[in-house]
Amino acid sequence: MNQVFLEEKRNVIGRLRMEALELTTELSRASLNLDACEGSDPCDRSASESAVTETIAKRKQRWGRLAKLANLLPLLEEWDGRCDSCGDFDVSLKRVESSLSLTCVTCKTEEERIERMQGGKHA
Repeated sequence: MNQVFLEEKRNVIGRLRMEALELTTELSRASLNLDACEGSDPCDRSASESAVTETIAKRKQRWGRLAKLANLLPLLEEWDGRCDSCGDFDVSLKRVESSLSLTCVTCKTEEERIERMQGGKHA
């Protein structure tokens, strides 16, 4: 591995660790105000319930990203830049940072195709 790759990998690891810390802080401070819609008219209750549902969905998405970060960071320390599935293709650090995956596009596409055929959700 060349020095430029190692330096950029350290930078990516640092940014991902910072993101994980920020997500953890945000999720630990967040609270839902479920009592806000009591005593209000049905339209207000509906709007409040919709806002709560949206907040829960966003929070669930953030927890999912945090879980992916927690799984990825230890693997990234020893990663050599090649696809974890096939080992044939180099995976860019930009892809790793955005998708939180150490697999190449070809392997990830095939994984998703198989999951769809089996009726499961893709990650």
